[in-house]
Amino acid sequence: MRQPSFTHFCTGWLCLLLLGLLASCGEDSFLIRRGYYHDNGKGRSCLLRYNYDWTKYKQRNPSGMSVRLKGNHTGEQTDLTNNVTRDEFVVDADTFKLMVFNLSPSEFGSLTFYNETDMDSIRVKVNPLYDHVNQTWEGDLTHAQEPETIGVGFDTVVVSKENVERGDTIERKVTVYPLLSTLHLNVHVMGLKNMKNLAASLTGMADGLYLSHPDLPTDTCNLYLDNWTTTMDSDATNGWMTTSVQCFGLPQNHRDLANRDSLLNTLKLAFTLRDNTQRLYTFHVGDLFHYDDDGIDLSTQVSAYVSLNLRLVIDAGLPDRTITLPDVIPSGGSGFNAEVDPWEEGGNTDVTF
Repeated sequence: MRQPSFTHFCTGWLCLLLLGLLASCGEDSFLIRRGYYHDNGKGRSCLLRYNYDWTKYKQRNPSGMSVRLKGNHTGEQTDLTNNVTRDEFVVDADTFKLMVFNLSPSEFGSLTFYNETDMDSIRVKVNPLYDHVNQTWEGDLTHAQEPETIGVGFDTVVVSKENVERGDTIERKVTVYPLLSTLHLNVHVMGLKNMKNLAASLTGMADGLYLSHPDLPTDTCNLYLDNWTTTMDSDATNGWMTTSVQCFGLPQNHRDLANRDSLLNTLKLAFTLRDNTQRLYTFHVGDLFHYDDDGIDLSTQVSAYVSLNLRLVIDAGLPDRTITLPDVIPSGGSGFNAEVDPWEEGGNTDVTF
């Protein structure tokens, strides 16, 4: 029989020595140095319990929510539930990021979610106004739908090895903030008594945002505004046209209103008069936006995911932005909306039937 050589004998002892060194380190300490600890089948774990506050989101809680919990080393857990006040996750030692938003991506008709399986790059974008047929004064603009209410909340928590060994329950509270802004538009009109109806479009608004990174720039979209309220002045001749719409506000890279370029947003106002003629007014209004809240800290509000309500006022006191409708004799027609082409910047044209 062949006898083991001295080389084989030394190799065996060397392997045993290496195994002993690895064992002396301890598997747990080795995993902790990697930033991840598992209970190794010993029945130890930590319970993460989340309580959700929706009071800033809107007046009442949503009918459901999507929750995503992602560990640096332990992967991602998701939950879609109708219980919007509390959620629980069994976890191992790790650093976790949580994101919660109302409903599920497929339940939004006005919004499309992109990269929805990646919490770090998920993006929401408003859909086009599919059933809208452009009139001549609108040109080839594609308008966006008014988005449904959406809110999001975030949290970061560290679960230690000790939390797991003790079987701790960690309670966390997450506040869900609204992502949409409300744009209020006020237009003062001289000769308002001569108006029959008003439709408008506004360019240069944000088309959505990245849920995890609201500081990243997005594309722009155009809003179609045709739901107006009339308030006459005391003289019963002039007055105000007002409307409001939910939107994603101004694009992230153009939210600072100081020295904002007027060309960033264009407002077109198409008035149909009582004689069924039309007047179009076109204004560059990028420098006219105001935030509704006085003394607002823009950087703080954006980082906290608080929606920024905007106001845009077109008043007769603004240079080159006065709207004066001519006196007309009411037509007995059916109210057909005339279309006039071409329209010129800041001008107006009458069409008589």
